[in-house]
Amino acid sequence: MASKHLIKLFIILPLWVTLQPSQAATLDLDCTDTASVITFDDISDMDTDNNKYNCRINGQTRRLQLYKLGLCTSEPTPSDFSSGLGTKCVMLYEDTTGQSVTVSKGGSSALTGIDLSGLTEGAYTHAVILIGDSVESKYNVSFPSGTTILGYTGSGNYCWTRTTTSYTKQPSARTDLSVECGSSAGTAGFATKAFEYWSGGANSKTHSNGNKSYLMKSTTAQATYTNSSTYDTITNLYGVVTFSATKTLTANTSSIDLGFELTNLGRAEFWTKATASCGTDDQPCLNALRPYDFDFCVEFDAKCQ
Repeated sequence: MASKHLIKLFIILPLWVTLQPSQAATLDLDCTDTASVITFDDISDMDTDNNKYNCRINGQTRRLQLYKLGLCTSEPTPSDFSSGLGTKCVMLYEDTTGQSVTVSKGGSSALTGIDLSGLTEGAYTHAVILIGDSVESKYNVSFPSGTTILGYTGSGNYCWTRTTTSYTKQPSARTDLSVECGSSAGTAGFATKAFEYWSGGANSKTHSNGNKSYLMKSTTAQATYTNSSTYDTITNLYGVVTFSATKTLTANTSSIDLGFELTNLGRAEFWTKATASCGTDDQPCLNALRPYDFDFCVEFDAKCQ
């Protein structure tokens, strides 16, 4: 079970709501992330994939801009986003300015503006959330003693995110890296990763648990990608969670638990191309520590697992 990091929604109503990280799928076989110490199952594979190696890790601290949060009686689709979702969903939070939400180990923060007045007793099958065009992440990781990882300017077996809004998918120099490394732990900053179209220019994605994400060009219209020179600028992301079983709200419901998943939803992204002044598989550059995916869960009178 992932650590419980509560973001409490303070409301003057009998229903208690919390936001917290939840546990996702098991870590993949490429690496192991134990208490933020990263080890590889086979480091010799690192430079076999076009000089790039991606290792799934756990998320640590994430910050995002929240605009909408709601519960739905049926699955909302892109055609519903333009109508404001009113026919399918009850908005618990909706604000054009939005507010910053942070989920991190051992931390908590208040989320204001929650309105439960629209909820009625009955069955709910989905939840929906609208966030901004990016997610900020803060990581501080280490590698086994004797491992040398190259960062922005330094090197060593400790690495952390730099405060930067820049992410370079294929770095041409170490100054493109969003991670710094050294012989001891440094002070991590928030690194921003803007949402991008998925493989093949896809503007939507279905997660392994059935939840879905949609890239938007506005809060009401889905973004589209034609080719590398013709595409919409992404401004927001809609997330839709499908409940594994219908959630029934009754007069006795005392809590709603919303979990932002962190386990196995981070990525350590390495680069070994010599033109970027990066070493081979035994001394790679660490290009980024960033989100791999976005997902969340909802439970009534229970905790997100």
